[in-house]
Amino acid sequence: MPVTADVIPRRPTLFFILVLVLLLVLMSMSSRTRNLGETRTLFERTVMTAFSPVPKAVNAVGQSTSDAYRGYFDMRHAVTENVVLKKQVVELTTENLKLRQSEGDLRRVRSLLGYADQFSMPTTMAQAIMLDTSGSFKSMIVDPRIE
Repeated sequence: MPVTADVIPRRPTLFFILVLVLLLVLMSMSSRTRNLGETRTLFERTVMTAFSPVPKAVNAVGQSTSDAYRGYFDMRHAVTENVVLKKQVVELTTENLKLRQSEGDLRRVRSLLGYADQFSMPTTMAQAIMLDTSGSFKSMIVDPRIE
């Protein structure tokens, strides 16, 4: 038996009308079944019990989505912060090496200044003008002027 186009639209409409009639009957019956001291009818309690997993599921999905969203942006922020911190570590390591080099130079200068105290005769610091360490003879030219 072939199905005509007229039958198909009637089925959803008929189903919708049946559901509405069933809801109307349940609502009218539940208004009479309210117990003393209760604020909800039997119908309201039944509907709330039947549909309580829906808000829980929606809330769980929303919370998971929110957590994933926050987690992604926290991760992106951590990656950016990590790059900045690595750059600072390199800069501070370089500065630390320069300061250690300067500290070593300062110790050598202080030891040289202390060397002059060992002599009883007057001493003067000379300024090096040129230092040649490339040839087979290592040489240094100092400024002979005494101030």
